[in-house]
Amino acid sequence: MLSDLPLAPLQPYVANAVAAHITDGSLGANLPLQVDWSKPEPSIQVGAGDVMLKSLKLVPQSNNTAPITLASAQAKIQKIDVAARTAALDSRAERPFHRCKTPEGRQYRSRSARRSARNSTEASATRKVEKANEAGPAWRYQIAQVSLNDSSADFTDESTPRR
Repeated sequence: MLSDLPLAPLQPYVANAVAAHITDGSLGANLPLQVDWSKPEPSIQVGAGDVMLKSLKLVPQSNNTAPITLASAQAKIQKIDVAARTAALDSRAERPFHRCKTPEGRQYRSRSARRSARNSTEASATRKVEKANEAGPAWRYQIAQVSLNDSSADFTDESTPRR
């Protein structure tokens, strides 16, 4: 059993997987774990149990994007098989989350700056696909139920208006 593990100190370990900085939050888990080291590829299996997140706050790496907060979340795990890259969840419940609006307006960039950003994005996207292919097959998830309780979200349409 794991109780109230602070997430902010784990930022260096998840920096490549999450495009945000974890500034607050804690993790709890009550899961049976089986590890078999007798094979060339270790077999890691997680059995039925619960995982809980509390007070999660993510600050996106983009400097003009507001933080994302999640008061609490709970997932009831049925089974996770790391070698087979499968995860089955009975349910996932989230409680009040809110994405804060930024007071700044939209930022405009010159055409050449947009073209440069698009080219670097395409190059990094290509590299991400290559890395994913090297890592092996994609994970497969099965989630029986998702619920959002007492939740709200604000969305800002920052797309260019059409004529």
